[in-house]
Amino acid sequence: MARTIGSLFFALGVAGCACGGPGDTGTGPGDDDDIGECSDVDLDGYGAGTGCDGSDCDDSNPDVWDEAQCDALCDEDPHATGCECSLADNPEPEICYSGPAETLGTGDCRAGLRTCQDGEWSPCEGQVLPSDEICDSTDNNCDGQVDEGVLSDCGDCSSDCEEDCVGIGCDDPFDPENEGSSGIVMTPEGGLTLDGETGVRNYVIWIANSSEGTVSKINTRTREEEGRYRTGPGGGWGDSPSRTTVNYNGDVVVANRGAIGEATRYDASDCEDADGDGDVETSTGVGDVYAWQDDECWRWTTAVGGGARGSGFEIRLGLDGVVEEYVWVGSSNTSIIKEIAAEDGELTGREIPGVNPYGLAMGPDNMLWTFNGWAAGGSGLAGVSTLDDDLEKVVHPFPAGVGQYGITCDSQGRVWVTGSATIGRYNSVDDEWESIVGAGMSGGIAVDGDDNAWTGEHASMGWGGGAGPWTIDGETLEVTEITAAVGGHGWAVDFDGFVWSVPFVGNLAYVLDPDNLDDEDGRVEGLVGAYTYSDMTGFQLINATNPLGIYMHVFDSGCGADVETHWAELEWEAIIPAGTSLRVAVRTADTLAALAVATTIEVAVVPPDESPVDLTQAFEDAGITPGALLHTEWTLQSLNREDNPILNSISASHSCEVIIG
Repeated sequence: MARTIGSLFFALGVAGCACGGPGDTGTGPGDDDDIGECSDVDLDGYGAGTGCDGSDCDDSNPDVWDEAQCDALCDEDPHATGCECSLADNPEPEICYSGPAETLGTGDCRAGLRTCQDGEWSPCEGQVLPSDEICDSTDNNCDGQVDEGVLSDCGDCSSDCEEDCVGIGCDDPFDPENEGSSGIVMTPEGGLTLDGETGVRNYVIWIANSSEGTVSKINTRTREEEGRYRTGPGGGWGDSPSRTTVNYNGDVVVANRGAIGEATRYDASDCEDADGDGDVETSTGVGDVYAWQDDECWRWTTAVGGGARGSGFEIRLGLDGVVEEYVWVGSSNTSIIKEIAAEDGELTGREIPGVNPYGLAMGPDNMLWTFNGWAAGGSGLAGVSTLDDDLEKVVHPFPAGVGQYGITCDSQGRVWVTGSATIGRYNSVDDEWESIVGAGMSGGIAVDGDDNAWTGEHASMGWGGGAGPWTIDGETLEVTEITAAVGGHGWAVDFDGFVWSVPFVGNLAYVLDPDNLDDEDGRVEGLVGAYTYSDMTGFQLINATNPLGIYMHVFDSGCGADVETHWAELEWEAIIPAGTSLRVAVRTADTLAALAVATTIEVAVVPPDESPVDLTQAFEDAGITPGALLHTEWTLQSLNREDNPILNSISASHSCEVIIG
């Protein structure tokens, strides 16, 4: 195909160039010297002007510029720019596109039109070819991605993007004393890790009102009841709630001793707005109890079997390294313990038969402890590794004088049991029993952060003949009588170290300062037939299983009242060994008061998630409008009790956008 040699001038957009070989003068608005440095539409360096590398016979194609190339192109594509044509044969414009075929129709790129003019095909007018990517929220280079490589650190096109950083390598160091932070210490390098003590954020105790068929949520710091919830459809003794187990968020699963044996979960906070009306309808305490399953803090109810009693949350590391949460609940009527997925209440199908689950406690190394069935090898302590696919139990017969009733586990994995004239402690490492001399018949039992035990009934409490109460030194097993008029059937330790006791089917709970055994530190009244002796606060779960720490930090964008905050990315540098985890949650608002009641959303669990987190997307998915303040919560946890996670730095990027109108 011949190409017309002559003076061809065309324009693409606002640029023009002479089309012809060296020496052509062009027919544009002026000669090369008048055009300027270089008019180069296809950006190949060739075009019209003294600054070009040479003239361009086709300034719409960056791969073609000299006449030999243009002639070769005409042989390959007879309809290319400048190639001969006949108007009679080609009276209508035709679609054209000179960019890479895979870019057509992607991003900004689109086809144009060319016509046969004066015996030559015109340039492809109106086409948009790939160009360098610029930050304009479009795909300029037509590769299917928008603004890649040109976004600000905030992930947008803002020029005022800022990043606030805390920790190693940042202007601001970590402060382990931040409000709400606990269970963490600084590393020598300036990072954060677990301090070896229990660190959680929940300050609640859940006490079952057995004769009313409800469970009370009490703030352990204010010592005020903050919610009361039905535990089943029957109410009263028909449901007969008793054992409670609490996870590290303060959520509860309460077991009913009635004929169906329901296990019911209520969340302590961040309850779902189930009806989507913008408010969470939930109880505020006595006299404000919702109908069964109408309270929006109700999560699920699962039938386990009549006489549901022993219960325990478990936090487990899955095969893929993801942290999983389960609940084990036992049915005394059917002599079986069932595993429940804590998230949705579904039975997993895993069961431990042939036991007497009057009580249940989780210990280190995913060991579940309960009592053996009377007809299955005799009475004794039964230990089961939940990591064992077969869930095979190992029975440790009781020594003389030790029975089965109350049960708990301390941080060293030692199991304490009550229920007979002698309190026993089983050391699984040495496979030996120890009998406590000086303490007798008692119901529930709890251990504190120093592994000291608390148990026993006061003479006025109406159970077991009024023996005790006592505290037992975890190291020496020395028994000390508590002279304050406290004590009761149920015992628990809160996360400030105070000891709680609940009298048998009573109407109150006592609080004791462990440093003062002569006087009560306070009480909570208004309970109804209270009967519980289990891990009412979640302290036992964390103290005896998986050390955990919390770090809280609030980022402030500094955007003014008439400026909208855009939180972009949340990043971190951390060392998370196998068997440990890091959980990240955030909430946002414009003021500290609003921040305190804002919805918290979990944005990452490591593993498997990785830094950074797209906060823009996270808030959009949750339907949350970002505010000037960003509250971040970092939960470090060791699931193998051998390795600790380390958080070295955290940072949040943001920009401010003026609100127009």
